Amino acid sequence: MSNNYNMRKNQANTRKTRKKSYSRRGKSNYSKIIGIIIALIAVAIPYFKNQDRDTNYQTAQVVRVVDGDTIKVDIDGEKYKVRMIGVDTPETVHPKKGVEYYGKEASNFTKKELTDRTVYLQKDVSDTDKYGRLLRYVWLKKPSSENPKENEIKESMYNAILVSRGYARVFTMQPDSRYSDLFLSLERNARQNSIGLWGER
Repeated sequence: MSNNYNMRKNQANTRKTRKKSYSRRGKSNYSKIIGIIIALIAVAIPYFKNQDRDTNYQTAQVVRVVDGDTIKVDIDGEKYKVRMIGVDTPETVHPKKGVEYYGKEASNFTKKELTDRTVYLQKDVSDTDKYGRLLRYVWLKKPSSENPKENEIKESMYNAILVSRGYARVFTMQPDSRYSDLFLSLERNARQNSIGLWGER
């Protein structure tokens, strides 16, 4: 009896020991899995943020300047005409209007600033206009986020630069009006200070 009792006791103790061992191993493996998941998330978040930025700002190479607000670009080997959203520079190549006041200055400024330059194109709502030109905001530097701050827009968005320096008027065509309020503010300042085309003729 004594021997049978001791055997059963030993077997029970062995089972308890195994259960504890399995429990510790399970907890250890669970902790490792959680740690791996957290590490993967930490690596993935910046990657997907960068993917969003790359989607919103398309890299292009300027190959020709048509006039102050229209350029031709190369995107992955394909050529496209780009009409800058929200602004209108005086005409230089229009078949009916001819060369308008301050048109050459605006065109020459864009040639100086953008020819052969890498730019970053941002879409608003519409993809193209009735002439098949891409409608885009043109950035000299890739913005730091999807919602750039006002100073960043003033310094790096070429559409805004044209307005602030008096080379373009504001020209809003719905539904592409994301930055129209800021453009109007920049135009007001240029008018008040007689900058560029707002100066005395």
